[in-house]
Amino acid sequence: MAGTATATWRRFAASTLGFWFAAASVLVVPAARSEEWSLENTVQTRLESNDNYRLSATPKGRVDVLSLGSALTASRRAESSATRIDAGVTGYVVSGESGQNRVDGNLGLSQSITNLVDSYNVDLRYLRDSTFDSELTTTGVVLARGQRSSASASAGWSRALTERLRFDAQASLADVSYERQQSGGTDYRYAVLSGSLEYLVSELDRLSVRFSHSDYRAAAAGTHSEADDFLVGWSHTLSERMSASVDYGLYFNRSADRPLVCPAPSVLCEFGLVEYARATQDVVSSSRGGQYSAAWQYRSDEVTDAEVRLSLQLQPSGASVLLETQSFSATLNRRLSPTVTGKLDAVDSRSRYLGAGIASRPSYRSLGVAVSKALDLDLSVEAGWRAVRSLERLSGSSAHSNLIYASLKYDWPRFSASR
Repeated sequence: MAGTATATWRRFAASTLGFWFAAASVLVVPAARSEEWSLENTVQTRLESNDNYRLSATPKGRVDVLSLGSALTASRRAESSATRIDAGVTGYVVSGESGQNRVDGNLGLSQSITNLVDSYNVDLRYLRDSTFDSELTTTGVVLARGQRSSASASAGWSRALTERLRFDAQASLADVSYERQQSGGTDYRYAVLSGSLEYLVSELDRLSVRFSHSDYRAAAAGTHSEADDFLVGWSHTLSERMSASVDYGLYFNRSADRPLVCPAPSVLCEFGLVEYARATQDVVSSSRGGQYSAAWQYRSDEVTDAEVRLSLQLQPSGASVLLETQSFSATLNRRLSPTVTGKLDAVDSRSRYLGAGIASRPSYRSLGVAVSKALDLDLSVEAGWRAVRSLERLSGSSAHSNLIYASLKYDWPRFSASR
């Protein structure tokens, strides 16, 4: 498994470098005749009250959180290229739980270059986050709140083979680390290589085929997983206001784990008299299954829009394993008046841990309601409520939380210039 892993990483590095050398050698960008620059900035403050801030099985009481953040976007666009920089910072003051004041931030750079046949893109991102929205929906009570840092890079190439047929290739690498003292998360690295073909059947229908290979490593936990998947997709525009898409395929997963074992009779470890130790040899396992994703969108007269998504997919986690996650989400937005908009959203997620080293089946449910009002062209206020329930189905451990919030957002006037 170790030899295969080394070969995978070498292939990943070689293919990424080769891709960009090839792009640099064949791409001829015509001189830009016009350019446009823009600058946008948003400032937002939010007050939140949560009766189970950490979403733990034993809540410690109500916690109030006051945050102040700013997001900046700078972009440059020419006839054959575009550049975008995103930056943001948010500070949190937490009342009711000591040691939780923190600062989150993000920084991103993306560049795209196009010509008549090919398009190239690269994206670099750094994120320091403590909201854990994506983690909670998949790991629930298994992974506690904390702060997470992630650095990611991706590169893509797309070529129009004919007027109806297009090929896409993508390579990405993400390195994620956790503040272990609080979250209990395990640092991991996740790489993906993928390729796809899309065929335009008609103005209303598209067919696609996608292959990908992923490599997941959680070194501290001794976990390494590789997965290959194949998907066939179809999308159809039902009307001017409605569209639908569906993808279905298979995945094949291979995992090598070094689980925690008790070096003495298990009863001694269960009572805390002897510490668990990690096994010295890999426990190898394999699995395969189906995966799918489906989406439906509807928009009516710029007053109501709705979206429903259903999927079963593999994804990385901070719990030292790959997850097979089945999720359902629904969102409804409706303009109640020229200045008032309402939103209703629901999420239901169920996960299964892949690998021999851990057995867990967390589930997550969330229901939220929000109402926003435009006080001016650049100023808006929003208030909302959200209920969350998380359950570990094997152990029966569960957690509930309810939060209410109010926020005020100001969008600075957009600055733009062109030549």
